[in-house]
Amino acid sequence: MRFKPPVFVLGSPRSGTTWLYHLLLSSGGFAIYRAEARVFDMLAPRFGRFLNRTDRERLLAQWLPSELFLRSGLEAEAISARVLEQCGSPGDFLRILMEAIALEQGAVRWAECTPDNVFFMSEIKASFPDARFIHMVRDGRDVALSLARQGWILPYRWDTARPSVPAALYWERAVRAGREGGRRVHPDYLEVRFEDMVRDPEGALAGVATFLEHRLDYAKIQRSAIGSVARPNTSFGGDLEADPIFSPIERWRSSYAERDLRLIEALIGPTLEELGYSLSTEREGRRLPVLERANRMLYRLRFASRTLLKSGTPLGRWLVDISILKGGWGG
Repeated sequence: MRFKPPVFVLGSPRSGTTWLYHLLLSSGGFAIYRAEARVFDMLAPRFGRFLNRTDRERLLAQWLPSELFLRSGLEAEAISARVLEQCGSPGDFLRILMEAIALEQGAVRWAECTPDNVFFMSEIKASFPDARFIHMVRDGRDVALSLARQGWILPYRWDTARPSVPAALYWERAVRAGREGGRRVHPDYLEVRFEDMVRDPEGALAGVATFLEHRLDYAKIQRSAIGSVARPNTSFGGDLEADPIFSPIERWRSSYAERDLRLIEALIGPTLEELGYSLSTEREGRRLPVLERANRMLYRLRFASRTLLKSGTPLGRWLVDISILKGGWGG
């Protein structure tokens, strides 16, 4: 069976990638896999990029009992045989998995929504030359609030009172990686603003439909309403019960203390402005003290070195958190 070009929805975590992915799944024609495959950022570095049979056997021993496999709905014996005999790269593994799910469901296309694929766009494009990339971009001030609440981007010990600082800097790193990757894979790249999707989902989806050459009927999507289409995947769960008009846009205006907002805008203000987001603090108030500039440099160095060590050296086997394979599934 010949499949339509695969779609990769990526961006900083908490930018709406899961929501857009579920909108696509709800439209019909896509294989339904309610999970992030985590192939390039987690499985590949942990299991030696599947280059030899021993690594593939180790992968299967931990992957098959996990939610990542169980949510596929596939038979373990058949997929195991294909992985052992036909898989020699991360791209091979993802293709085997997603095409098997699509064939099982009679779907003509598949999509994948691991946010951190934003750092692996060139490798993905080499594995899937016809792939389309959708980069979800959201206001970094809102993303930092959500990431800090989730506790996914850990601060240094001296910075634990300000969890939004490393979260904001991680957002900036992801956004810049996505835009740089987009230039390399152009014209198969589309940038979508989370705020546009919230304010006018039907209009925003029209642009996505044209880019993907895939019909996205908003009425049908609302009827199918898979996952976060039916119920927002928010870090601020109480908002759903407290506010009948739920809105995740510009939550930062009422959630930051003035001093903290000034610091966040000083740290990532240039990137926010580059993306067209307006700042609330005057330029004079956004000057970073020497210690804050050093702190920013340390976070940036940490993020960059960890990505390099995970993806480019054998240390990746020990640097990758595989708690998701041991019952640590959160989605």
